[in-house]
Amino acid sequence: MWADSLRQRRPVVFNDCRPISDGAAAGLSDLSRLISVPVIENGKVVMLAGVGDKPCAYSELDVETVQLIASALWRIVQRKRAENKAARFSQVLERSTNEIYTFDSRSLRFIDVNQGARNNLGYSLQELERMTPLDLKPEFSAESFEKLVAPLRAGSKRHCDFISRHRRKDGSYYPVDVRLEISADQPPLFVEIVNDLTETQAMQARITELSRYDTVTGLPNQPYFEELLSAAIDLAASQDYEIAWCGWISKASTPSTTATAMRLAIKP
Repeated sequence: MWADSLRQRRPVVFNDCRPISDGAAAGLSDLSRLISVPVIENGKVVMLAGVGDKPCAYSELDVETVQLIASALWRIVQRKRAENKAARFSQVLERSTNEIYTFDSRSLRFIDVNQGARNNLGYSLQELERMTPLDLKPEFSAESFEKLVAPLRAGSKRHCDFISRHRRKDGSYYPVDVRLEISADQPPLFVEIVNDLTETQAMQARITELSRYDTVTGLPNQPYFEELLSAAIDLAASQDYEIAWCGWISKASTPSTTATAMRLAIKP
């Protein structure tokens, strides 16, 4: 009986249910009357609702009432699912290692700042709610920041990316990679996703150091030495002064080292 409304995709009413002996239908055999109502969303049956055993026959009004109740129950279910999904998403953002900020598009005051940002900056949320991005990015003035976000306000750009520095509560700075967007809310909000570049830049500096200096002696390796020496010669030539180079050219010297030394040796 329940499946009839699913198959027919419409309410079904049984006002004279016959006794059912099939064991698979246990629990329904004592019903004398039943209304089964499907809830349909986007062309699919998403829920079945039913009531049974009214003392008298069910009417069209009873069917409409069950339909209204079923639709209201489904909306509640959907709202709870959306709330749970939003709560889970909010927890993910709160615990993200990226710094995530939302701030008012008019006053620029922060509305929400996730835990990762608060930990790195050293400010509490209450303190940040009295601040704006200009307090964290001192190289920006009100005019230069407004120039940066103007394309977002106008809708000509979906986001803008830039490198900046953030100032912590203790006065120290750290480099950041920033992506700034504007929401479609009314009034609109700015959303800023920030990546701390401290470790990235330290790793890049270490890679550069390893590529230029001998790991045992700490002195410039041959390619980097040749680069430094050639640059020194070019600078001396451009400013019309002489430099001296003390060293020797061994049999193991590369052609580029020999050529650099010869450039220095024949300097007038």
